[in-house]
Amino acid sequence: MTAVFFFAKFVAMNNANWTKYFIPPFHNDAICVDTIWDSTGNRTTSSNSDAAFKGTADAHFQAIVAAMNAKVNGTAKPDMMSFGCPVYEGTQSDAVVKFKADGQEIELDVRGWGFLTGSKRLNPNDAAAIQDEFGKFIVDCIHWINSDEDF
Repeated sequence: MTAVFFFAKFVAMNNANWTKYFIPPFHNDAICVDTIWDSTGNRTTSSNSDAAFKGTADAHFQAIVAAMNAKVNGTAKPDMMSFGCPVYEGTQSDAVVKFKADGQEIELDVRGWGFLTGSKRLNPNDAAAIQDEFGKFIVDCIHWINSDEDF
């Protein structure tokens, strides 16, 4: 039963349109820890929250990236205690992902508009749908962090 459930989730993940444009694995770096990049160097998100710029959210962003990569790869959820940071209440609307961490609301702007409408030549409606879908994926990862689900 677990293998069938895992396979169904993996197939659903690979059929997501955003995976054609934002290519895992994802990462952040010491300079732009509040920005999540894909493997091709495309900026997928950035934050304009004060908490992010003060450095209080660094571990939260790293935890979200670890969860995103684990979810895409179908591997076990990372141990969030190793990051020392709970992340709660993810929501998404209009290409903005919001989550709470350490009592602060942090916003991630889903990026890629120029990439999607420029070099990828998507029309604005399709580009917006890709951004929304990717934002929902991030929110799913935030909810997964807080769930009892293994995969």
